[in-house]
Amino acid sequence: MAKAVAAKLKLNPQESVFFVSLVEIVHGRSLAVRTNAEKKLRKIRGVSSIYRPIDQNQYDLFSHWYQPAVLELLMMNDGILEEESISHALGISRVEVGIAIKCLQGIGCIKLANGKYVRVTDHLEGSSKTPKKVIRNFHKQILHVAGQGVDEIPSEKRKSISTILGFHNDQIAEVRNELDLFNDQFVEKFGSSEDGDSVYALSIQFIRLDRHGNA
Repeated sequence: MAKAVAAKLKLNPQESVFFVSLVEIVHGRSLAVRTNAEKKLRKIRGVSSIYRPIDQNQYDLFSHWYQPAVLELLMMNDGILEEESISHALGISRVEVGIAIKCLQGIGCIKLANGKYVRVTDHLEGSSKTPKKVIRNFHKQILHVAGQGVDEIPSEKRKSISTILGFHNDQIAEVRNELDLFNDQFVEKFGSSEDGDSVYALSIQFIRLDRHGNA
C-alpha cells in the first residue's frame, strides 16, 4: 500500500524508500519489518547508532547517575584524575568516586594500564520495550540532578525546554524513533569524550500527562 502511494506521488527511489520506511516503522506487521525500516531510515539519514547494546552484567553502570559521569571525566583527562578532583567536580563523596571506579573496572568499561585508566567499551545503550528497574531509577536520578541544575546553573550554561501539547497516541512509535535518531545525531555531533572540558547530561522525556484519566 505504501509503495503504491509512493508511486502515485512519483517519488524518486530514495524518497520512496524513505516514505515507505516511515510507514513501516509505525504500521509494520512484525518487529522484524519495523526494525528493518528503522535501519533503512538511519542509512538514508547517514546515521548509524553509536551505541553498543549493554550486556546483562553491565547494568550496574546505571545504578548511580554519577558512574557514567565519572567515566566521562576520566576519559577527558587522559585516564588520570585524582578522586578528590572528581568528587569536587560532581559534588559527590570520595567514597562514591571509589565505588564508581570499582564498578567501571568490574563491568569492563575501563582498565588500568601504565598508571592510567583506559576505556574498553564504546557508549552503552540500556534500552528495551520494558526497561529494567535500574534503568528507570537511573532516569529518575538524572531528572533529580537536572532539577537541581535549573536552580544552580546559569541559564546561558544550560538549556531547558518543556512543551505541553495535544497528541495522537497512535503516533508514539514514530515519535520514539525520531527521538532516538535525534539523540544519536546530537551525541555524534557534540560528544567529545576525549577532548571535552565538561560533562553534560541530555535527558529526553516524552510523557503522557493525562494517563490517570479515561482518555
